[in-house]
Amino acid sequence: MILIKDILTMPSMKESHLLAGLEGIYKEAGNISVMETPDFESWVQPKTILLTSLYATQDFSYNAQLDLMRRLARTDISAFIIKTEAYVKKVPQGIIEGGKQCGIPVIQISKHTSYNAVTYDVMQALFNEENKTLNYYRAMYEKFMTISLDGEESESIIQSLQDIINRPVTLYDDSENAVIPSQHSVPFQLDTDTVRAESLNDYLMAYDSPKAYTMIIRLDELKKMYLFVSTQKQNLTNNEKIAIHVAASFIKLNYVKNLTIKEKRQQKYLQSIEGLLHHTGLSFHERESRLAFLGMSSQKKFLVIIADNNSSSDSKALHHFDDRLTLHLYGKVKLIKFRIQENRIAVIIEGSARDMEKDLYHRLTTLFTPDFGICVGISELVDPALNFPKAYTQADDALEMGKHLYTEQEKNIFSHMELGIHRTLYNLQKKIALESYMNPKLKKWLDTDHSNKDEMLTTLMVFLDEKQHYKNTADKLHIHWKTVKNRMLKIEELTGIHLNNPEEALDIHVSLKILGFKKAGL
Repeated sequence: MILIKDILTMPSMKESHLLAGLEGIYKEAGNISVMETPDFESWVQPKTILLTSLYATQDFSYNAQLDLMRRLARTDISAFIIKTEAYVKKVPQGIIEGGKQCGIPVIQISKHTSYNAVTYDVMQALFNEENKTLNYYRAMYEKFMTISLDGEESESIIQSLQDIINRPVTLYDDSENAVIPSQHSVPFQLDTDTVRAESLNDYLMAYDSPKAYTMIIRLDELKKMYLFVSTQKQNLTNNEKIAIHVAASFIKLNYVKNLTIKEKRQQKYLQSIEGLLHHTGLSFHERESRLAFLGMSSQKKFLVIIADNNSSSDSKALHHFDDRLTLHLYGKVKLIKFRIQENRIAVIIEGSARDMEKDLYHRLTTLFTPDFGICVGISELVDPALNFPKAYTQADDALEMGKHLYTEQEKNIFSHMELGIHRTLYNLQKKIALESYMNPKLKKWLDTDHSNKDEMLTTLMVFLDEKQHYKNTADKLHIHWKTVKNRMLKIEELTGIHLNNPEEALDIHVSLKILGFKKAGL
């Protein structure tokens, strides 16, 4: 920066005299202008050197001269250069006294010194200084750009900044916790009420206090960080501020870069899961590659489960399921989750247990009782060809069948493997009308209005499920075994079926399964 003491040594100022404001010679000069009117407040800029012959103020009284200097002080000018022997023979005493009181350097130049010469020397010095500043800015930009392009994180930016300015630098988060601490950092303190803010651009704000220089870096609409430079009453140079500003910009850039990388990776992550679960046209190598990207090995065993909150309006149930599943299975298996809808989530589970299906089924039924509000469908083991779409369909089918075949209070975890003949019926009904395959004798009886028909059908179903064992059926239904026998005899009499015929008994059993299947709305 160019200081007033530097101005005094310029060729055009060789015959100048400093009359007042010695302490102000270390003020920074930012511009030079001619003032020949008393209404300077509307146009004068801070850090301006004012050149004047006092033409407009030559008749001012002592007090008016003092007032003029106080008004100039309020505009924060750097120096007041007065050319004498044009309109005033010497600098008035009120101007000199005002310069002393306000700390404004009052400099006298002779009539032989031209305004043009002084202006040229000052502007040339300011131009050279600005050129140095731009070159330094470019050097800092290139330095921090190199760090960023090398893939370094904000820690490297902070360390480089500390090396450049040789001051403690600390990066704080929104909660004023030190994200990247300095070895000699001081506690974070920012009083925005008493320290004037300097807005550098849309995302950088600077606060210059006696003990610290603080940059507020707005990362996005909600998140910000604080770059805190301890100064301990030692003013920063312009170059040091430039280095801080550029470092802050690259911390912002680093955040945006990392956020973009994270979003791209997350997008690829979701695409990999979606491809595995839904794209039937993927080759084995493509499926293997996607597994590897997800951190899984094609040499392990896999299951797919689908969970939903059972049409509940409580969206928290699925979050609780996610959390509990992760905590309970952490370290035992690897989980990859994929949210299908707001109330449904799919999970790929990688493991190596011998009875992985049974083990998972047992764990889930223990973890998530029906009152938890979650229903889960479990696939069979993914085949060696890594046919994940098939496993996804199995889990989906198990979930849909289970929710229809059982009430919420009875059961909420459904394994595709354990659904038995319902798997076959579910797939068949997609192609044919299952009613046409029901036993005609049973179907005819179903069309009658027998008073105990529902009770007798239930007894017949349990009787066939229990392999025609009277006592087991009676125990399940809490009736006497002779009651079971009488009901079976009555059914044979009414329908003409023969349960002692294995083929006909199987046909009746399948027909009852179809009946239950259709009653469930499948």
